[in-house]
Amino acid sequence: MKIRHHITQAKILLVDDDLDLLALLEALLAQQEFHHVRSVSDARKAREVYQEFQPDLVILDLQMPHKDGFVVLTELSTMEGVPVVPIVAITADQQEETRGRALLAGADDFLNKPIHPTELLCRVRNLLEHQFLLQAHAQQARLLEQKVLDLMRTKAISEDHEIRLRNIITHAVDGIVTIDTQGLIESVNPATERLFGYAPSELIGQNVNILMPNPYRDEHDEYLSHYLATGQAKIIGIGREVLGRRKDGNTFPLELSVSEIRIGERRLFTGILRDISRRKHNEAILKEREERMRAIFEQAVDAILTIDERGCIQSFNPAAKKIFGYTAAEVFKQNVKILMPAPYRDEHDEYLAQYLATGQAKVIGGSREVIGRRKDGSTFPMEISVSEARAGNQRLFTGILRDISERKRLQEQVLEQHRALEERVRDRTKDLTESVLEITARLGRTGEYRDTDTGKHVMRIGHFSACLAKHIGQSEDWCSLLLAAAPLHDIGKVGVPDRILLKPGPLSEDEWVVMRNHTRIGSEILAGSKHALLQMAQSIALCHQEKWNGTGYPQGLQGEAIPLEARIVALCDVFDALTTVRPYKAAWAIDDAIEFVRKQSGIQFDPTVVEAFSSALPEIMELKIQLAD
Repeated sequence: MKIRHHITQAKILLVDDDLDLLALLEALLAQQEFHHVRSVSDARKAREVYQEFQPDLVILDLQMPHKDGFVVLTELSTMEGVPVVPIVAITADQQEETRGRALLAGADDFLNKPIHPTELLCRVRNLLEHQFLLQAHAQQARLLEQKVLDLMRTKAISEDHEIRLRNIITHAVDGIVTIDTQGLIESVNPATERLFGYAPSELIGQNVNILMPNPYRDEHDEYLSHYLATGQAKIIGIGREVLGRRKDGNTFPLELSVSEIRIGERRLFTGILRDISRRKHNEAILKEREERMRAIFEQAVDAILTIDERGCIQSFNPAAKKIFGYTAAEVFKQNVKILMPAPYRDEHDEYLAQYLATGQAKVIGGSREVIGRRKDGSTFPMEISVSEARAGNQRLFTGILRDISERKRLQEQVLEQHRALEERVRDRTKDLTESVLEITARLGRTGEYRDTDTGKHVMRIGHFSACLAKHIGQSEDWCSLLLAAAPLHDIGKVGVPDRILLKPGPLSEDEWVVMRNHTRIGSEILAGSKHALLQMAQSIALCHQEKWNGTGYPQGLQGEAIPLEARIVALCDVFDALTTVRPYKAAWAIDDAIEFVRKQSGIQFDPTVVEAFSSALPEIMELKIQLAD
């Protein structure tokens, strides 16, 4: 049989009474460019079509009317004069007894119903590649055998040809065994010795079945006698897989091809044997991997689906059915955008085409959150990750999708709890801030209440100062601190004797010395705190009597060496004192007080603070009315 150099040229015979399944199988194979496919829906015609079509692979249902798949298997695997090809049995029966019966009848592999497209195509490709490798090996063996035969038939073999033939046999990696019509070994090459562990002297003259385990050992002589009597070949001229038996009793898989040669009246048979243990091991690993992947696919809690380059769905696992509400049959070959709402639905085809053209990935190779659309039209949030794979020349994309509705609900619940907690914190903070303001205001008034003429002076100083700080450009937090700290500017007056603090007339120089000491007393009262509020209050208490030109007290600080909070409070304190009635003076007119402040810019007051005072005057006057004595 001529070897096909590409598996898509293979002939595939489908035998199943289910016309829908035959149509599906034909479509899947055609999609993979298998165009030499013939279908038989009546099992009674399978043998006839098989003999005429001579396929490279058979896909056969085990449950059929008229003649079940087991009978057809037996018929096809025992046909004389027809090459043995791999047969894939289709069944929904998972019992080991069914599988064992099918294997004994001649099945090479299985496909479980419902048929998974990717699994079908992988098994078809693997079996065909294996079959073509066997055919190629058999053809090479026949060529080698023919070459040996030609050399043996030629009476005038030159010495050069004889040496070449001997080298071929001696150095061949495959075992070469020649037997006579009695099955007795006449020659073996070194590779045979390496394969089986026997020395040539232990094999020559022995029946070749010494190299075979049961049942091959018991069947061999009968088969050879049958062939010599009828000419019906089962192995001769055809390659097949068998088991070999080494000297130590261990068995191993072999590829065996046998040819017949005649030397005069003698008939000899040459077998070429190749150890395929490694290949079988790799095939077993691959099969295990396929079964594992199938189990993952079927049992995964996440949806798994595969699409082709056109975006058409090729596989759809049970979890996907549960999440989206579609059956695998409903979405097979449908565009995957059936599972998407707008705008994803409208963008998908364009994105896939762009990726195939440019390789620029937006989702493929990573993961992202998108919206899915169920069969009933409802939408839900899902997390999707996409990977790319190749099956032959085809590019496939596998998506793993997880419904994250519950996660989103929990996240929203946590956010709502967080918002509620933040609201509670804000309320508590507001209460605490108001309490601190009230406490500091009341504490500030302890000094002023010893001087009963000042009324709400300390409260106005706090609000005036915060207003000025805002106009200067200080932060809201800084302004809030100043609002609370400024009322404590004269807290040190609690340490000034009543005879001086409450004296109705002018103070003597010695009394002024005592009075000026209230700044240091206030600083000492507030010193040592770790809290920003009391640290600012200490700074104000100590420095609010300093002057911009350095003529103030207690330290004679000048310019920006005076803390900004003290410079602000100094101006507000003087302005409020000038415009407020005291027992020992009348209140100044507002315009006169404003003019005094402006004239003191650069002398007593910071010019920047004076400028801010001018811009803040409307607000300060409003505050003065609200907080009047």
